[in-house]
Amino acid sequence: MNGKSYKSVYLNVLLFILSVVLVITTIYFRAESNEYMSKYKNADQKLGQTQKEYNQLSKDYTELNRINGLSSKEMTAKDVIKNSFNTLYNYNNENFVSRFDKAKKYMTDKVVDKLKGSGGVVEAPKVEIEKRVNQLKIYREIKKDRNIVALVQLESTYSVDGKDNPKMNELYRVRVNLDTNKVDTFELLGSLNIVSES
Repeated sequence: MNGKSYKSVYLNVLLFILSVVLVITTIYFRAESNEYMSKYKNADQKLGQTQKEYNQLSKDYTELNRINGLSSKEMTAKDVIKNSFNTLYNYNNENFVSRFDKAKKYMTDKVVDKLKGSGGVVEAPKVEIEKRVNQLKIYREIKKDRNIVALVQLESTYSVDGKDNPKMNELYRVRVNLDTNKVDTFELLGSLNIVSES
């Protein structure tokens, strides 16, 4: 009889210890779970805030694009036009000839050859010359096209033997091919010398 009562006491003690261990484990995992849940909620809130900020920035960017009216292709075309004009019209005796080869990076060979003239052979003048681009204004034509057509107003100064001539305004019409990102049409529409009366 004593043997049975000891066994039941041991069994009860063992069950009590197991219950305590089970309670402690449950409390531990619940605390751990609460901590992870808290971290998850914080991360979820931050993600929500980041998503909200991203959406707002995206709207702002879209609005700025709409206001400025320039897509990434139009920005690329604008850079191509600027580089073309600066390469062609910032020159002196030293780079008078080489500017045409450099311009081929931004313009088709056909356009560059047309700019060289009928002979195709270009030589630097014997007298000291220099041309400087003072200002470039680029206006995109409203008409939608597969390529980008723009009017370009160029203000430049041309000097001979170190003496500046009056500033000159020239108006060009250019087209940038969006497949090649090169100017494939280049027309001088007109020029105007700016003279001051004395």
